[in-house]
Amino acid sequence: MKTIQLTLKYYCEGEGEPFDVDCRITNKEYKQLTQLIKEYCEQEFPDGEEHVEGGMFTDEFFCEKAPELYDKLYGFACERIAEELYEQGVDEDEILDDVIKSFEISNDFIDGILHPEAAENGNSLIEYIQTRLKDSKLNKDLQQVVYNPDELMPKNQRDFAELEKFGLYPAEECQPFVTDQNTPYYILDNMALVPINEPKENWMHYGDFYFRQLEILFVMARMNSAEAHEWLRDNLYMGNMKRDKCYGRVDALKKIEYKSKFRGHERMFWKLMQVEWMKYCLCLKYRDIAAFREVLHSTSKLPVEDGTGKNYPSRLFWGAELVEVGGRKYYFGCNILGKLLAQLRANNGRLEYFLFSSMELFGKPILEI
Repeated sequence: MKTIQLTLKYYCEGEGEPFDVDCRITNKEYKQLTQLIKEYCEQEFPDGEEHVEGGMFTDEFFCEKAPELYDKLYGFACERIAEELYEQGVDEDEILDDVIKSFEISNDFIDGILHPEAAENGNSLIEYIQTRLKDSKLNKDLQQVVYNPDELMPKNQRDFAELEKFGLYPAEECQPFVTDQNTPYYILDNMALVPINEPKENWMHYGDFYFRQLEILFVMARMNSAEAHEWLRDNLYMGNMKRDKCYGRVDALKKIEYKSKFRGHERMFWKLMQVEWMKYCLCLKYRDIAAFREVLHSTSKLPVEDGTGKNYPSRLFWGAELVEVGGRKYYFGCNILGKLLAQLRANNGRLEYFLFSSMELFGKPILEI
């Protein structure tokens, strides 16, 4: 027996809802299916297969080309759709033939037929990620960052590009960066500091609050308290210098103290909104820091916050680490910061973000960029 993945669709009151399911067919039916698809592709796309998609192989296609196989797949589709509707609370008596049912072959299954070596490699990459996410230490770390680490698991290799999914990204296609002022892509890091000798007007700013490190603004929004925001602003730098005259170094310990001191004021849905706030922060940095813009546009590779050998809980959420799978080097992680930087670069400093209308900093609504 073989397993294929179908994308089932049902239509109720004019609206369609697709979902993927696995379908078991015999080896003979599998050979028939693959032969049909290959012959169709050779005939319709003699110069290449880049336009082939699962949606081309629908119930109508099989009804015409392979009636017996169509009957089996259609019967399976009807059964699964009925189960889906029943699970959604639709009364069994209402699940009748007036609900139009259809199915198509999934894109992943098509890719597996036309590019078997790539599909096999994709499967091994997915298996690697599945194994890593079963690690208790990594799972415990991720629980500090997201509500449900299982939701970060990709279903297939195409999901690697999704913002909040784990992936394996070929190392040669990546541009790693670390928190080290002596490295060329340091400025891409959220912990990067505007040089201490830069005049204050060249710092990042949120209203009249000037700061040299983007992580400050990101961490500040974690607390839902004007008192907390003002405390971090007023205690950010070493010494007792006034803010408008301060060109001192960022006191990194203040961020740790901030989280501890105002722990009871953490935003209720911070884990849900942190990525959206990061988008806002990156747009602000792009607006204010010319060196950041220049370095970001100096490479076409995928930026990666390199967490190799590091131990902080969010290292594989915002970034990735260098690993070897099947004799090839990859960066493994969600790499959310890197993906956002790539989007920021492609859109010349613009990212769409959604923030709760009730969100405030310093007791006032969030400023537009």
